[in-house]
Amino acid sequence: MTRRGLAVGAAWLAGALGCAPPEPSLDGACPAVVWGTPRRAAERLAVTGSWDGWERAVAMRDFAEGDGSEGDWQVAELSLPPGIYGYLVVEEGRGRVDPHNPLTGFREGDGLEVSRLEVPDCSQPRLSVLAVHEDRPDGFAIEVGLEPALDGAPIDPARVGGELLDGTPLTVEQVDEEAGTARLRATGRPRGKHRVRAWAFDAAGREADPVQGTGWVQPVAPQWDDGIVYQIMIDRFRGDGGVVLEPPPHAGARAGGTLDGVLAELRAGTFEALAVSALWLSPVYLGPQEARAGRDDDHLYEGYHGYWPLDTRAVDPRLGGEAALRALVDEAHARGIRVLLDLVPNHLYEDNPRVAEHRAEGWFHEHEPPCICGAPDCPWSEFIEVCWFAPYLPDLRFEQPAVMELAVDDALWWHETFDTDGFRIDAVPMMPRAVSRRIVHALRRSTGPDPAAFTLGEIFTGPGAGGTEIIRWYLGPDGLDHGWSLLGFEAA
Repeated sequence: MTRRGLAVGAAWLAGALGCAPPEPSLDGACPAVVWGTPRRAAERLAVTGSWDGWERAVAMRDFAEGDGSEGDWQVAELSLPPGIYGYLVVEEGRGRVDPHNPLTGFREGDGLEVSRLEVPDCSQPRLSVLAVHEDRPDGFAIEVGLEPALDGAPIDPARVGGELLDGTPLTVEQVDEEAGTARLRATGRPRGKHRVRAWAFDAAGREADPVQGTGWVQPVAPQWDDGIVYQIMIDRFRGDGGVVLEPPPHAGARAGGTLDGVLAELRAGTFEALAVSALWLSPVYLGPQEARAGRDDDHLYEGYHGYWPLDTRAVDPRLGGEAALRALVDEAHARGIRVLLDLVPNHLYEDNPRVAEHRAEGWFHEHEPPCICGAPDCPWSEFIEVCWFAPYLPDLRFEQPAVMELAVDDALWWHETFDTDGFRIDAVPMMPRAVSRRIVHALRRSTGPDPAAFTLGEIFTGPGAGGTEIIRWYLGPDGLDHGWSLLGFEAA
C-alpha cells in the first residue's frame, strides 16, 4: 500500500488510521496527515512546515502492526486551518521532500524545494469525480464521490444532482450513502464532448463546491492509448477557407496559415479519413511582429511557430483570434476529435508586459554575461534549467512561488476558456519537474476524472542520448502521460 502526504477529510482519516472520526474542531482547523518511512531502519521521523514559520518539528508516531500497513511506516497527524502549506520530512536532523507526495513547490525567501500540503475546508461536504462510464451510444454516466463534512452530517440524497453545462439536467440513477457515491446519467446527447456539473448538500443544508466532469459520446478513440494524434504547425498548414499556401519568401518568414484553414480541412473530412482522434496545435499565443536573428546564424526569423509569447493569454489575430480557436475546438469535438494546445511555460518574449512588471522581483534567471543554452560557456548539462533559448527569451525562475502559481493559472485559463483536452508542454526538462507535475495536477483536478485530459511533454536535453534516458523521470501516475524527445526525430 502506497501512502502519500495528503490533506484529508474526516472519513478518509478515520479509515486510514483505524480509529473513530476526530472531534469537530472549534477553531476552524482541519485534520491532515503526512506519511513517512525512514531511510535508515529504526530512525525517528518528524515533519516541519510553513504552518508555524518552520519553527517546530512535529514527531511522527509508528503506524501500528495489524492495521493494514506494509513496511516501517510512521505518521504525523496535524490540525491546520484550510489552505496550502509547504513541509519537509525530517530524519537525523535534516529535512527532505516527501517521496510519497508528488507535489512540491518552492519556499518563499530561499527558493528551497519543499513538499506541498493541501488542506481542504472540512467544515463543508466535498465532491470528487471518480469515473465516467461512456457505456451508451447517446450518453454516459458520471460517478461522483460524496464526502461528509468533519462533523459527520450525512449527504442528503434528495439534494444530489447535476446538469450539462447547457443547463440540461442529469438523471440521478443512484445515491449510495454507505459507499459515499452517486451515479448521474446523461442521455439523448449528440456525438461529441459534453461537460457536466455535479452538486450536493448535506443534512445541515451546506453545499459542497460543485465539480465538473467530461463525458464523450462516440469519440473517434475511447482512450488516448488507442488514438492517433495529428500535429499541426498552424502557419504552415492552410489559409482561411482551406487555401493551399504559397511557400514563404524564406524559411524564417510567415506563410499565412490560420485556424480557419485547419477548420476547413476538419469540415472536409481530412482528419476523419486518416482516423485522427486528436489534433495537436502549435502555440496560438500572440507573438511579436518583428523578425529576430537565429541562434546559430545571422538569418532573420519571424515567430510564426508561436514559441515567443508576447501575450500569455491572447490568441494571435494573425491566426484568427479567439473566435477562430473556439470554432475549431467546437467542430473537432462535434466530430469526436480531441484538441491539444501547445503550452509554453518556460520563457517569455522580451516585450511581454510581465517582463517589465516583474523583472525587479526576481522572476527571471539573470546572467552576466548572458547564458544562451548550448553555448560553449553555457552547456546544457550544467545550465539547462537556468539558460535562455535566445537573448530575447527571458527564462522564468520557478523558485519564485508567484511564478509557479501563475504558470499553473495560465494553463487552467487556456484549458477552461477554450475547452481543450490537454496540452503538449514545451521544454519540460528546462524547468524543475515540480512545474509539469503541478500543471498536470491542476488540469486533472479541474477536468475529472484523470483520463479526461492528456499531457505530452517535450523532453530535450541537447546532443547525446540524455533526452531519451530521462523521459521516464517526468512520467508516471502523478506526472506527464507521455513524453518524447526531438532526438528521435533527428535520428529518423
